[in-house]
Amino acid sequence: MFVAAAKKVEDAMYGIKCQNRKTGSMCFGTGFAFNERYILTCAHLVFDKNDISLQMHDSFYAILDKNLGDLFFECRLVALDDQLDLAVLEIISDEDYNYDYLSLSKYNPKIGEEHGSYGYPLCEMDQDTGVINYPKRFKAHYISRFNSIFDMEIDTVIVSGSSGSPVFNSYGIISGIIFGYNEGTEVKKFQSGGVKTTEAIQVFLSHYGIPYTIV
Repeated sequence: MFVAAAKKVEDAMYGIKCQNRKTGSMCFGTGFAFNERYILTCAHLVFDKNDISLQMHDSFYAILDKNLGDLFFECRLVALDDQLDLAVLEIISDEDYNYDYLSLSKYNPKIGEEHGSYGYPLCEMDQDTGVINYPKRFKAHYISRFNSIFDMEIDTVIVSGSSGSPVFNSYGIISGIIFGYNEGTEVKKFQSGGVKTTEAIQVFLSHYGIPYTIV
C-alpha cells in the first residue's frame, strides 16, 4: 500500500545533523523538504530549551542518502517555534541538484486511518571503517488519538533519531511530523508516537511567510 508513497517521501527526506561549533555538542534527526530548498524538522534538534547550559546549535547539515552516495548540504536556520517544536532549515549549498519536495495535506487525518512514517534512527558508526551510516526505517501505523488539532498520536514505538520524520498517507502527502513519544501508563505500557499535525505545520509556516503546497 505504501511502496510508491514511501519512495516518493524518501526522495525528499533528509538526515539532519546539528552541531555547536564552540561546545562540540551534536544531535541527529530527520527532516523533509516541503519546498525546493526548505526542510522541516523539530526545534529540539536545533537547541535544548530545558538545558540553559547547552548553547544553541549553529551548524546545520542535511544528508540526502542516494545510491550514488550521501550528499551533504549546508543549511541555515530560518524559522523556529519551540512551543510547536518545529523548525525550518534552508539549504544554502551551491550544489546544482534537482531537489524533490512534498506537499502537505489540507486537512488533519482521522482517527483509525492508516499512515506511514519514514525516518532516520540515530546514526551508527562502523567500528572497522569509521564510516557513519544513517539507517532508515519505514513503519505503517494508525492514528490513535488527538490531543488537540495540533497534536496527535500514532500507534508505533519511536526510536532515537526519528524526530522530524514525515508522517504521510498512501499518496505520499504529508499529514504530520514526529516530534517525540508518550511513555504510556501502568494500564497501557505501549509507547505511542507524538505527531504535530498538518494544521500545526501550516500555521507555523504561514506565520513566517514560508511558501508551501497543500492538496
